[in-house]
Amino acid sequence: MQVGYGPRNDAAPGHELHASARIPDGTYTDWRYTGNAQGPWTQLIVSYGTSRATGTVIIAASNQTDASFRNLQAQLGINQAFVTLTFPEAFGDAGGVTLTAGAFSNRYGTAGKYNAGRYDTYLFGRTHVAGETLSTDLPLGSKWHLLLEHGIGAKIDAIAFSTPPVKADFLPYQGPAPQGSNFVHHAHAGVAFGSAVRVTGHYITSWTPDDHEPLLTPTREGRITVTGGEVRIAAGIGGDGYLGYSHVEASHVLPLAAGLEVIHSENGGQLKNNYFGRFDPHTGLKPADDSGKIDSVLFQYSASLGAIARAPARFTGNGADLTVTAFGMFNAVTSDTTSHKKLKYGAELAYTALPWLGVAGRADVVQPDLRYSAQTFTILSVKTIIRTAFIANEVVMLEYSRYLLGSQSYPSFPYDASPAADPNLFQLVASMAW
Repeated sequence: MQVGYGPRNDAAPGHELHASARIPDGTYTDWRYTGNAQGPWTQLIVSYGTSRATGTVIIAASNQTDASFRNLQAQLGINQAFVTLTFPEAFGDAGGVTLTAGAFSNRYGTAGKYNAGRYDTYLFGRTHVAGETLSTDLPLGSKWHLLLEHGIGAKIDAIAFSTPPVKADFLPYQGPAPQGSNFVHHAHAGVAFGSAVRVTGHYITSWTPDDHEPLLTPTREGRITVTGGEVRIAAGIGGDGYLGYSHVEASHVLPLAAGLEVIHSENGGQLKNNYFGRFDPHTGLKPADDSGKIDSVLFQYSASLGAIARAPARFTGNGADLTVTAFGMFNAVTSDTTSHKKLKYGAELAYTALPWLGVAGRADVVQPDLRYSAQTFTILSVKTIIRTAFIANEVVMLEYSRYLLGSQSYPSFPYDASPAADPNLFQLVASMAW
């Protein structure tokens, strides 16, 4: 449950409650997204097989119909289905190979230890295609390993395009241009020192021949290519850290479908909106750029003060603890008319006092364009965390966030035409995983 308290919709004096909240970081595919106000998500992973061969089906939804409405776009249904074959002795004693084939998603550039990090985004990309991935882990000694991975895939189909467009909130948005056939090719190589250090280089390219325009209409290939590298550290009592750099080359991205999701953008149209200029409903302006370059740095570091205090004894988390997490992302955008720099950063301090009770505080600063301070906003949040044990896979959280808004810190879609965002956010979040 997310409830905002902010300016009245009829522009009369005073405030009112809004559900859903009208906040600037409320949309997952907006660069301003912080992960502080995550939407609903349900996922069932069903696997059957052996250590050598496994079939997997994933059913998912980004909304629940009983508490909302029957939003067809949010009911993902059978989201992924794939087969994994493992050949542990492909190279004899030197290591094996794993082949995954079907319709599935791979993630690259995740800042969190077990997830996509505080910003819930992918520095190099997340693939959304049908195809294959071949990976191997080759030992180079007692602790060193060579990691190699290669994959190729294609979208099964493209979203239909019509003129005039069929617009409905419960249907996928067809985009400003027809989405063409979409292909993805990626390769990755890295070295790991046990589970403590992993250094990886990445190459991912997504392209379309722009082949769904009307017959005999001139077309131009659209392409997004991502390169870069990352360092991931699991330093025991020293904490867990991530630092990555990516370079995105984008060319005529509007006809690109969602084969590659990268830095908050699921397709070419969203990449343009986030980095090369989106339509501004307050001014009516829409920059023409559909190509450019994006250089990004993403970091996250988390440490347990409880583990440090108990050293050299090993702390498993089954006790009172104080953890601190710092995170941030910087983007330098180069294009014909909208070159600019973007920065967001924050920190969270969480104290687990009792097996069933914890409290946390988080602060975020979001600067969508360092040239214009009016777009900057700050979020200050406090949370109460309820669970059944120190180490538990279930949590109920109560949170209040105060937004310190710039004069142009407008709400994210679908409330982007509103004159002001909600400065107050109340959340009740329940989650469980097993």
